[in-house]
Amino acid sequence: MDGISIRYYFRSVITTENPLKIAIFTDTYFPQINGVVTSTETFVQSFRKQGHRVVIFAPDDKDAPANEVDVVRFPAVAYPFQPEYLFAFPFIRPVRNFVAYQFDIVHIQTPFSIGLYGLNLAKKHHIPVVHTYHTFFERYLHYIPILPEAWLVGAARWISRKFCNAFDYVFAPSIQMKVQLEKYKVTTPIEVIPTGIEFMDISERDRLSVSARFNIKKTETWAIYGGRLGREKNVYFMLDAFVRLAARFPDLKLLIVGDGPERKGMETQIQKAGFTDRVVFTGYLTRTHMITAFSLAKIYLFPSVTETQGLTLLECFSVGTPAVCIRSMGVEFLMGNDTGGFALDANLDDYVMAAQRLLQDPDLHAQKSHEARNRAAEFSATMIANRVIDIYVDLVKKYA
Repeated sequence: MDGISIRYYFRSVITTENPLKIAIFTDTYFPQINGVVTSTETFVQSFRKQGHRVVIFAPDDKDAPANEVDVVRFPAVAYPFQPEYLFAFPFIRPVRNFVAYQFDIVHIQTPFSIGLYGLNLAKKHHIPVVHTYHTFFERYLHYIPILPEAWLVGAARWISRKFCNAFDYVFAPSIQMKVQLEKYKVTTPIEVIPTGIEFMDISERDRLSVSARFNIKKTETWAIYGGRLGREKNVYFMLDAFVRLAARFPDLKLLIVGDGPERKGMETQIQKAGFTDRVVFTGYLTRTHMITAFSLAKIYLFPSVTETQGLTLLECFSVGTPAVCIRSMGVEFLMGNDTGGFALDANLDDYVMAAQRLLQDPDLHAQKSHEARNRAAEFSATMIANRVIDIYVDLVKKYA
């Protein structure tokens, strides 16, 4: 499949003379770091730059800044099976002045307690409501180990269908995710709305700072992985590939950006392979430092098979770092016919060979780097946010 271009035609972009009041309900938000948070914040910043008022309803977090503006927090506790995530109780501390905000639109980011609460408020007060289906949940069921997987898959599909059909519009981050929702028999109109990116100019100061922090030398060749360290991201496949590559390229090292439940297991695997001196775990980084790290790497190893879009892949593309990926869902949406690297079936031999080609062939690497930058340029955050505003406006008119 060829690379898919994102082209939007605007019928009615609202200006600051007539701004919208937008309520966003999400069960994950800063200071948490994940794709949903990144997507939410990217759109929020674009909306606010255009003069729209955005109020975010999110879980409380002990590390949340004290001086937040237009952020409403609900009591929350750590999720039993994944303590890095929070389960909120919005009904304990309900929003008593919700009507006073006079929201024009409600946007639900997650199908959990806060998302359900926001959906309930929108229906109660007859406000148009949309949902972004960020996560391919049937691939995350190993985080609920107490129930049979076959039952959980059926439940995930049934819940997704019921939830999505309660909205006026559903946004899918990729065409592949839209097709999957249609297979679930979602009848609500579905629009492909990927998350855009704000392009960054990487300063020499940032490069020196990240290089010094993780002991990255110009004479070395680095591969990089960026994302959650979870089984659903296929991280052990990535480590198996690196071990093979490291045996063939004595100067190759690996920077692993992110954190998650599989970190200890990954560290153990690296230790057993005898490559602890060639792998660096950074933990979570700020967006600036993460993209700077991407820019310092020769290749991006990204074998996840659960991406609905692949935001970190897009950010890696934005600095021209080619990627070696597994062909699935959002990866296929972004890479098409091997745009910006290689998208392969889940075969370790083929995966390693593709990475080896990028490491050995300067001309091929330059070509894929150029393709990556061009592909990322199609995902302007402002352009895609304008498309969302356009849909908001149409819904507001229908409810008037």
